[in-house]
Amino acid sequence: MKFLNHNEIMISAKKIANEIQDRFIGQDEVFIYAIPRGGIPAAYAVMCFLPQEYKLVEDDTFANIIIDDIVDSGETKRKITELNPSATFFALIEKPSEWVVFPWESSADASIEDAFIRLKQFYGLADEKFDALKDQFHNIIEKL
Repeated sequence: MKFLNHNEIMISAKKIANEIQDRFIGQDEVFIYAIPRGGIPAAYAVMCFLPQEYKLVEDDTFANIIIDDIVDSGETKRKITELNPSATFFALIEKPSEWVVFPWESSADASIEDAFIRLKQFYGLADEKFDALKDQFHNIIEKL
């Protein structure tokens, strides 16, 4: 498990901001959509390095840029780029080799709770199957 610190986040955010400026140079309107939850602090970090003309929007259909904190299973990226194929997708972390905990996650436990959500999305589990899987996992952990 890797615990990222704010410095590591800001280094990644600055790289993304530089790439955004290179790709969108001279464009009058640049709108950024942050994927709810992890993408919001990621977008704010990236925006620290962008000119004020770059604006956050609350609707991804108006965005030229989509920002998330991580591409793990790739499911969120796939879905959002299907909905808005003209937008460019960026993430602070791409396909990590180990479990990542961001500074804005309250704890490793909260990060693990997110793992269940990622598993549900990746495997397309129905809510009842997902809840059963989660309950079984918690029962196993309690017995350890």
